[in-house]
Amino acid sequence: MSLLKLKTHVTRSSETPLDIEIQLWNEPLLNTVLGALIPCAHRWRSLVIHSVNHELLKNMLTTMKCTTYPSLTHLSIRSIWNNPPSMTLWQFYPRSCPRLEHLELEGHVEFSSVLEVPPGVTSLSLSLWDAEVLSILQRSSLQKLTSLFISRWERKSGMQLRSNSIHLPLLETFVFKTGGVPTQSDVLIKAIVAPKLAYFEYDSSINCNIFGTRTPKFPNVVHVVLQGFEGPSAAVPFAFPAARHIDLTHPMAAESLFSPTNGSITAIDWPHLESLTIRDVAISSLDFLDGLVRWLKARRNMGILMLLARFAFYNPGLDEGVVTALPEAGSIVTILYEALHGLCKLEWVDVPLAGIVLSGTLNESLRLTVPNVYPNFIEDIGAAITQRRIRSSAGSSRPKRVCKDDYHSVVTMGL
Repeated sequence: MSLLKLKTHVTRSSETPLDIEIQLWNEPLLNTVLGALIPCAHRWRSLVIHSVNHELLKNMLTTMKCTTYPSLTHLSIRSIWNNPPSMTLWQFYPRSCPRLEHLELEGHVEFSSVLEVPPGVTSLSLSLWDAEVLSILQRSSLQKLTSLFISRWERKSGMQLRSNSIHLPLLETFVFKTGGVPTQSDVLIKAIVAPKLAYFEYDSSINCNIFGTRTPKFPNVVHVVLQGFEGPSAAVPFAFPAARHIDLTHPMAAESLFSPTNGSITAIDWPHLESLTIRDVAISSLDFLDGLVRWLKARRNMGILMLLARFAFYNPGLDEGVVTALPEAGSIVTILYEALHGLCKLEWVDVPLAGIVLSGTLNESLRLTVPNVYPNFIEDIGAAITQRRIRSSAGSSRPKRVCKDDYHSVVTMGL
């Protein structure tokens, strides 16, 4: 957006809230742009700053902290790099943004000992390298926090916390993504007390010993997402006794959970479980199947309601939106169907079937050939179509309507 268009947009948008996104690359226009935006600071609703230039970010925040932003509820500062202890970032939002609710910080932070999260924040996202995250959480007043997302945290200080020392009375969502970096996550999880926590996600192998054996660590969590764990599998349902949805992001987690050699869970564990999802399923990762069958049969014998078993297939290009047909996909479907049919409701996710052949006349008769699947597979698909139980992703989607009450103005600047 040019400077002229920016000034015109700000003028024409009258008193509607402003969502502002600024990309800091060079200095010449920064003060001019801020000169046009700061006079309407009372209208700012959200602010997203992308910066790889430390001096520009520092100068910008120094200028901005002289003004208050009474309507600003969302603040996101990304690509922070090499900030000194005198960085004004940490002093910017507590005084300037009294209504701040959502705070996101992402980048490389060598000195975080002065960072304190404002007490009104309800959603906190920290994607920081070299930050003393434990110290930040311990020092801040987070009594209103409902969502906590932590990723890319590298351990530096070896700080220890007492168990149950960080009280988050309103926290509902906890997501921890290590990115393969060594962390002190065990210390953090042991320290957190979150009686209202409903969603727990952890993308690395978790040590089950941190959950303890006296009382459940997270008694009200209904949705658990785990990549794997170490220790007795019985510790998992003990820590999350109220779980209704279990999402295992790697088949190894399912193997650990249902393996008899690992203290397999019993039929009485998770009596209210509604769905079990196992992701990245491949022909070489079905070792969990025997243990899962035993567990489902035991649940059936006890009269427990049948749950939904969801299997998401491994596909290397899926993250980039490319689905590659796998020759063994049909065989996997058949193996899972023959083992689990009648024990649970089956759901398939992203099954990249190979060798599908369609022929015939559209308005008369069609022939569909799918190799390597169980005999009634095509009949099941046909029944789903005729009973309108199948959804198609073909065709273009209609644009989303914007409600009148949700009108706002967006300003995006690249400097």
